[in-house]
Amino acid sequence: MSGYFSADVALTGRHARFSAAVGELSYESGLSVEARLGAVGELVRLADEWLADVSVSEGACHREAQDIVSALCAYVSTPFPLASRAELYGEVPPNLDQQETLQFHRDKKALTEESRVRVRILEEIHTRVRWKPAGGATKKKESQQVAAGEITPGPWSGFYFEFFDSASFSSAEFFFPVDFSGSYWGEGLYCPGAFFAQSVTFSNSFYGGNVSFIGTHCQGIADFSGCTYAANADFGVTRYLSPVTFSECIYRGEANFNENQYGERADFSGSTFGKEAVFADSVCTAPKPFSATPYFLPQQTSVILCWRGRHRRLKNAFLRWVKSPHAASLSAPRGCWALATEGAYGGCGEPARWRLR
Repeated sequence: MSGYFSADVALTGRHARFSAAVGELSYESGLSVEARLGAVGELVRLADEWLADVSVSEGACHREAQDIVSALCAYVSTPFPLASRAELYGEVPPNLDQQETLQFHRDKKALTEESRVRVRILEEIHTRVRWKPAGGATKKKESQQVAAGEITPGPWSGFYFEFFDSASFSSAEFFFPVDFSGSYWGEGLYCPGAFFAQSVTFSNSFYGGNVSFIGTHCQGIADFSGCTYAANADFGVTRYLSPVTFSECIYRGEANFNENQYGERADFSGSTFGKEAVFADSVCTAPKPFSATPYFLPQQTSVILCWRGRHRRLKNAFLRWVKSPHAASLSAPRGCWALATEGAYGGCGEPARWRLR
């Protein structure tokens, strides 16, 4: 009986620690940044403790740890008003009086501290979802290891990650660089409408469940190269102001890239699509359209590309700029068909359809 009593006390203690840590995590708590970073560490330790507990059923431990992971993701997704003030990322603006200068420094300090807390949360998550080479795996490029399944998931790879604040229906705003390279997302990733103010990297990662980056906005360089998507991947209605790469990816489910805006080069070279891939109503407004770098879409042109049957591998890039922004040549495998719904190819002003042979 004493053993059951001790276990019950331990579980109750964890719930109390969880509540206390969540309260200390918030900026509104008024605690120092060191105390708030300590709250992040406490929540991470609690999740790890649940996963290591053999006195409770595996399902119950997973649910408890999932609640902690969800709380961490929810906090990162909560709005932070100071993040939208562009002047706080630079030096003190001129012509401020003494009181305004003091307030500027207070706000800048608060923003810096909030960044530290949120970055620490993402670092802790990244550490625990990173994959490792499977035992006996041959030495290959990371993207090849991911594609071949020669990887071992991280301890948190079995959780579902949602970067969206359902309480306020607000999307996550990442006002700092984000690096989730080499990750194993076993249950999917939900990140709709997210705003990435700086660079974002999800390269060489495996996605076991559905992935949603629909409606996201990327201001910095975005790298999604070398990934394998076992289920559906939704990158539609997304805006990229800087170069973005989806090269050498494998999509085993449906892939959606419709209604996107590309301000710089977009590289989809060397990718494999197992099911339908949609790139309709997208626009590329690159300032140097005649660059030798492959671009995905000509300006003001919409294209739907669909691959049917077995996996098809692209040759270098879907479309390349030739002669003018409204003239493009297709480089695609056999069995692929393309439908231009707007714009023109080679001076043809009407919608055209090709069957590649």
